[in-house]
Amino acid sequence: MKQLLYAKIFVIFFHAFIIIAGGHGYGIMGMLDVFFPVYFLSGELRFNYDTSLIPITIFSSVFGKILLLSSIFFKHTSKTQRRTIIGVVLLLVSYISTVLISEEDIRILSILSGIPFLLLLVQIFYLVFLSKTSE
Repeated sequence: MKQLLYAKIFVIFFHAFIIIAGGHGYGIMGMLDVFFPVYFLSGELRFNYDTSLIPITIFSSVFGKILLLSSIFFKHTSKTQRRTIIGVVLLLVSYISTVLISEEDIRILSILSGIPFLLLLVQIFYLVFLSKTSE
C-alpha cells in the first residue's frame, strides 16, 4: 500500500509540472491550478474558440488532484479505490486536452514533460487493480 501512496503523491507532483502553452509563452499545469479559480470566479476570463478546452483542462486537473488527495487521507475502502481511479482518469483527461490545445512547437514539449506522469499513471492502475484482485 505504501507503493500506491507514493505513486499518488508523485503523480500529483509530476502532473503539476507538465508544460503548457500560455498566451505567448510557456507555463506549467500547477500554475494554472492555483490561479485559474481566482480568475474564473472574478469573471475576468474570456475564452475564444481556439482556447475552449482550457476550462475543461483546468477543472479536470483540479478535481482529479482533489480526488487523489482525498483518497490519500481516507481509509482504504472501495470508495477510496474509486476516488483514485476517477482522479487519475480526470488527470489523464487534463493531460490529453493539454496536448490537444498546445501548438505544434510546444506539443512535443508537453508530451515529453508528461512521460513521468504517464508512467506513474500506469503504475497506479496496476496497483489499484492488483489490490482489488488480492481481496
